[in-house]
Amino acid sequence: MDELAPEVDALDGIDEKYHGLYAAKEDGSGFTLGVKVKGTVPEATVVNLRTNRDEILNEKKKVQQELETFRTRFDGVDPEEYARLKTSGNLDERVKTEVEERVGSLKTEWDQEREELVGTINGLKHEISLSGLESSVRDVVLKEGSPAKPEALRHIIREAKDTWGVTDDGKQVPLKDGKPMYSKQDPTQFMGAEEWVATLVENEPLFQRQPKGGGAGGKDDVPVNGSGFKPRSKMNNQEKLAAIKKLGRAGYLKLPE
Repeated sequence: MDELAPEVDALDGIDEKYHGLYAAKEDGSGFTLGVKVKGTVPEATVVNLRTNRDEILNEKKKVQQELETFRTRFDGVDPEEYARLKTSGNLDERVKTEVEERVGSLKTEWDQEREELVGTINGLKHEISLSGLESSVRDVVLKEGSPAKPEALRHIIREAKDTWGVTDDGKQVPLKDGKPMYSKQDPTQFMGAEEWVATLVENEPLFQRQPKGGGAGGKDDVPVNGSGFKPRSKMNNQEKLAAIKKLGRAGYLKLPE
């Protein structure tokens, strides 16, 4: 069999008996051999091979890109652990655990910072509160006609710092057994600094201002014998206890009646 060209411009040079093996090109530019002849490959087959090759190369490139994305996503993941989680239905367990650990760490830091800030704010509030309290108590003790003696100011201020506190709504009040003390004159109102000082001094003779000679009580109210105490008959219970504590019972009985 003669060797046939895979493509020809015209069939004039081809033995007539082979004309049936050729098919005209769609664009009319010649003829293409439609069967495989030894040593030749039909053009249609060549085109198909080229097309298939391009498709295969594109698919290979796509698979390589997906593989690289997969590797990046699961970098450091133990394949056996991954398989276990996938089988158990807990594939997100690792991600969830890591997120919870990071969030938990941030929350702990935030709680610590918040606690420190709250403590600082409360400390400043306390300092401001004590400063205002100290000023109020000093004014009460040193004013004219106060029942407290000026020499006791330092002790009275210390008592105030140990006694007074701040309510939830920010009001400064004296406390007793952790509860606010109310005014004796108006039980609906908290006790003020002036009433608190008077109450404190009434129950603590050592804080009381001693009357000067010629006071309204007459000479019998003036301390006698250099003892610093009034006659026994002029003393109230607190003054009697203070005299006994200082002089002893025998000394107390030696005081004028």
